[in-house]
Amino acid sequence: MRDKSANPVRSIPGIFLERNPIARTTEHRADIDGLRGIAISAVVACHINLPFSAGGFVGVDIFFVISGFLITRLLADEYDAHGRIGLADFYARRVRRLLPALLLVVAATLVAGFLWLLPDEQVALARSAIMALLFAANIHFWTVGTGYFEPASTLLPLQHLWTLGVEEQFYLLWPLAFAGTAALARRRNRPVLPALRLLLIAAVAASLALAIVQGPSRAAFFLLPARAWELGAGCLLAMAPPLSAARARWLAPLGVTAILLAILVYDAHTPFPSFRAALPVVGSVALIAAGGADPRGAVPRLLSQRWIAGLGKVSYGWYLWHWPLLAFVRIQWGGGIHVVRDTGLVLLALLLAIIMYHRVEMPIRERRVAGFGDTTRSLASGGALLVAGLALAAALWVWAARPSPAGSLMAQYRAARSGAVRDFPFCNDPAPCASGAPAGGPALLLWGDSHAAQLGHALDLAGRQASIHILTRTEPGCAPGGSPLGVRRGDPRWMACAAFEHRVRAELAGLRGHRNLRTLLFAGGWDARQAGWERQLAADVDAARRLGLRVIIARDVPLHSRDVLRCTVRRGADSCAEPRAAIERRAAAVDRALDEIATQRPDVRLWSPLDRLCPHDRCPAAIDGRLLYRNQGHLTLDGSAYLAPALQPVIG
Repeated sequence: MRDKSANPVRSIPGIFLERNPIARTTEHRADIDGLRGIAISAVVACHINLPFSAGGFVGVDIFFVISGFLITRLLADEYDAHGRIGLADFYARRVRRLLPALLLVVAATLVAGFLWLLPDEQVALARSAIMALLFAANIHFWTVGTGYFEPASTLLPLQHLWTLGVEEQFYLLWPLAFAGTAALARRRNRPVLPALRLLLIAAVAASLALAIVQGPSRAAFFLLPARAWELGAGCLLAMAPPLSAARARWLAPLGVTAILLAILVYDAHTPFPSFRAALPVVGSVALIAAGGADPRGAVPRLLSQRWIAGLGKVSYGWYLWHWPLLAFVRIQWGGGIHVVRDTGLVLLALLLAIIMYHRVEMPIRERRVAGFGDTTRSLASGGALLVAGLALAAALWVWAARPSPAGSLMAQYRAARSGAVRDFPFCNDPAPCASGAPAGGPALLLWGDSHAAQLGHALDLAGRQASIHILTRTEPGCAPGGSPLGVRRGDPRWMACAAFEHRVRAELAGLRGHRNLRTLLFAGGWDARQAGWERQLAADVDAARRLGLRVIIARDVPLHSRDVLRCTVRRGADSCAEPRAAIERRAAAVDRALDEIATQRPDVRLWSPLDRLCPHDRCPAAIDGRLLYRNQGHLTLDGSAYLAPALQPVIG
């Protein structure tokens, strides 16, 4: 995470600070460096899955509090010294402190992406880099839809920069609000400090309320409005009355306890942030306040130890470097966490951070580099660096869009990655979505989610051969009998699936009478963790049988342990094949439930694609030079077509 010390070295007593004694303590605080060390260590430990660190992501919340506190101290000190806020000077300091290191890491990541990533991965990296350099990485990852705790996020080399987006937006807004509120208070002959406190209390209350209302949503996690109260808590502390040493002695242990409790108890399944972020936030406020009131206390002295304060000083660089290193290695090795390997990577990131701190950060921060000698040159150099970074990202984007030779493996890869919606369109409209043989003869209805939609091309080919008219009802994430995994009842996605399934059930009788519907094929990506899906599927099967429909249930296509498409392009098809036994073990719980449904209803037929896709006890990634999968468990157009001969006798 970012090293945010930039502590002012002096303070000229004046009206503001006379009413705010805590802000007089403007000397460098080693205990805050130590708190940074705790925060970055927790974040890194969480990212490599070390024991007892599942809640280490709360280190980000600790950094938010520190940012609010230190930035407000800087603003208060400048206002007290000059009676105004020099915005140009403020932003020049932010440029010197943050931008060169950020640009260095982003540029290195883009170069690595050019060397090692596949075209669609390069495009995604370029987009995230551009948004990060525009101070909107958090907005980008919110719109992309990949949650922080989802496995796919571990393969996004710049996702960690969402935190910088939150803080950079805070740096943009808070100095303006500070200066505006102070000017308004003085114009009306009102005290400045109470006006600022009132503004902060209102903002913190509104932001906390929004965080609680939004709950554990992506918007609450990534965006500033629901995170502002954490930064605001640090701002309020910077304007708080002084704390007595006696109170600091018992407040500091409570702060440590709160932070450790969050790290030990929280995990990826904890609904976060919401009100639960209050635990690390309040703990951080307590530690900062106690360290300012009683620097010689046991906890502040522990946090001020050289080794832990040293980690805090390089925390910004360590945060910047560790995630891209982890992401690139996981991409190359097919994802997943390997504690020993990843520990080595984060130690390498620490080494890079130390070098960058001494060779890049400190010389620029101390204005020993000509291009950053004063405010004007700092802002100009920062602008030039941003333009260079944006140009590099744009160049990678253009390179990724270059065409591939027709029929090549890369051309197949591009088609598979970009053609899912085109190749397997969802059909959830009441108007018939038809394929196969012309209407008039017997019809089959395919009902399911994306795992059903991928059978559409195979059914079209098989239906033409078997003289069967194919109707389709598919909706993403809505497997028959189950709501999307992890979606709560009443959630918009749950409601959409419920409405889709209700609509299909309602039209079955009409299709039976007017479209000559004779067969219903259920298919889906069922998950054994979905409670009660098998009971609802059995009920839908029985309802179809009562209408006189023949029922077929399709088992799912192989679910591989990695993204088969990317693995094949990087390592070759032979290296990415998996034993059929491993595929069957992953599907065992779902297959047992399907077996039970079919066993209790002898007229229901089960069909499995495994005999076709997994010959000779192996599940290959490609057959006859054609790629079968477009990710971990969805077929390409060629893969779907390969199933047509196996489906034809089943539907005929």
